[in-house]
Amino acid sequence: MDDITVRFHRSLYVSKNADIATAHKVHHQTKELHMTNTAEYSRHLARLENRLDKCQQNSVRSRAWNSIAQANVKLSSMDILVRDFELLVRPTPDIVAKILAKLNMLHIAVASAGQNAVSLLVEELHVLEAPSSVCVSRVLVHVCAYLSTRDIAWHCLIVSKAWNAVVAANQLVSRSIRSSHVRMCFWRHAIDAHTRTRDTTNKQLAPFQSNLSPRRCSSSAPRWCFHTLLERAMLDKHNRFHRAIHADVARTTFVQAEQMYPAASSLAATVRLGTDLLATDHDVATLSALQAKLTRVLQAYCQLDPVVGYCHGMTFLGATVLTCAGYDEVASFHMFASAMQHYDMASVFTLPDLPGTKTRLHQLDNLMRLHLPSLHKCLRTHRIHPHMFASGWIMSLFLNEPSLSPASRGIIVDEFFQGGWPRMFRIYLGLLSIHADSHLVTPHASHTLRALVQLPKLLDASLQTVLDQGRNHFTLATSENALAIMAYDPTAAADISDYF
Repeated sequence: MDDITVRFHRSLYVSKNADIATAHKVHHQTKELHMTNTAEYSRHLARLENRLDKCQQNSVRSRAWNSIAQANVKLSSMDILVRDFELLVRPTPDIVAKILAKLNMLHIAVASAGQNAVSLLVEELHVLEAPSSVCVSRVLVHVCAYLSTRDIAWHCLIVSKAWNAVVAANQLVSRSIRSSHVRMCFWRHAIDAHTRTRDTTNKQLAPFQSNLSPRRCSSSAPRWCFHTLLERAMLDKHNRFHRAIHADVARTTFVQAEQMYPAASSLAATVRLGTDLLATDHDVATLSALQAKLTRVLQAYCQLDPVVGYCHGMTFLGATVLTCAGYDEVASFHMFASAMQHYDMASVFTLPDLPGTKTRLHQLDNLMRLHLPSLHKCLRTHRIHPHMFASGWIMSLFLNEPSLSPASRGIIVDEFFQGGWPRMFRIYLGLLSIHADSHLVTPHASHTLRALVQLPKLLDASLQTVLDQGRNHFTLATSENALAIMAYDPTAAADISDYF
């Protein structure tokens, strides 16, 4: 009876209290506004889906959905705040004022997030529906009539750079590749461009690179003789790396070539050779042949660079390159060796100290400290160092993650060959930043570490958002100059001990 009386008095207090009534009014208005924004979002999204092909990628959809998701989170926070406000017993005027102010802030945040989602879709629709042919025929010709030859050339150069930026930003080249031959041409062009610019970069970064091995600084891009190196490997019966190569390659799985370069868009699940217990005899034979090719590629590299030789983890990059190259072991060897020699992957695998891995983990820790301070503070509080979750990110470039689709694997390797480690750090920071608030920053160390370890499983679904986030927010932070300044110095670095 007493409980019923208490509930009655509480209900009477809630219904008669003007402040609670105001809170309910704001809450109700926010819910109605959110429903309106969600309806508009759904309507414009349907229009956008009709304008795009089913296989066409578009980052606007994911960014708009992120805004709606943020609005949902804010609305949930408002629900909890109103419910807690009802349970307060005679709160002071200051507390009431703070609660009402917080409700108004949440109302503004929900409205802003919903309107942002709608605006993104509307702007994209305006771009898609713009009458570009009219603009070109009626405006551009008349404008160019008043320009000098030099001005026309200058403006064409600006337009060309803008188009290059758009193509690079949306990974249009990577997504359009439908054959191994085209991808190999794309990689060779990227590697040549990388080696041409490295001389200038090395001169600029010379004061910061005293701890790097000078043999990695050659800017030439030689073409190695794979067959000669393989003959030496076959004669080297007592090579200390061969047993480890055979053991690791026997556990390696491969994406099927028809899934890496599908003739048409397909929604079928990716089946990796080496994981299907019901594999056919043809699959078993194909897997055996691919493992033999990967073994020869790795053994030839051991002859090319006996100081580095082989280290566990090389098979992930090697298997992906071999698949992207259409199972051509000669082309695969050249691409793999280029990644090791010209993109400083060799130092990542140099035993026993793995100096390149230490350098990249040190840089990642500093980047999180500077640009993701709340996440970094959480990790320091829980004594979680990047080496506890990100070593595989560095050594395998996420290629060890079985949930990645063939298209995502191709895009990641394309990004690496185009931009090297700066591009990879953009992916690392983009992935951490978009999931920090929702998954990573928790009061429990075990929950945070588990979420960090599982983070690569979310990469395939959010890859475009991750790439956009990295490009928009971390391009300058991950430039060659910035990374060189944060290079690992074993004589001064004590970053791991700071966590314990």
